[in-house]
Amino acid sequence: MWALYKGLLVTGGLSVVGIAIVILLAAGLTTPLELAGGGSVNGWELFVCALIGLVVTGLIVVITEYYTSTEYRPVRSIAQSSTTGHGTNVIQGLAISMEATALPVIVISIGIILTFMVAGLFGIAVAATTMPVAGGHDRGAGRLWSGDR
Repeated sequence: MWALYKGLLVTGGLSVVGIAIVILLAAGLTTPLELAGGGSVNGWELFVCALIGLVVTGLIVVITEYYTSTEYRPVRSIAQSSTTGHGTNVIQGLAISMEATALPVIVISIGIILTFMVAGLFGIAVAATTMPVAGGHDRGAGRLWSGDR
């Protein structure tokens, strides 16, 4: 899975550079930008919100890898439960699926709270906009990095 993480690191790094360039050219780091609902934000605050969005994306990729890889407990426990019958397989699958939703919800909630504290609703929007940028590659793209075809 190193290819997946290599792709994530490369797209994340390129995203940080691209976001910094766009913010510097469009707004500057310290120039206040007036918001329609009142208040203002500056480029530095928007950059921090974008970084939070990228970190949330990275954490979700790691969490997803944990819950979907055959190397870790969740998938192995479902496979083990399938040896005792259909019912235990379904029950174990449901249990793992409910467990798998907890960490992403916590990570996204923390990201929302942090970006709101930094730049309000506009900060949440900036973070949400940066999330697909780094998470846009998938396992197929990761295979291209590793040479698997």
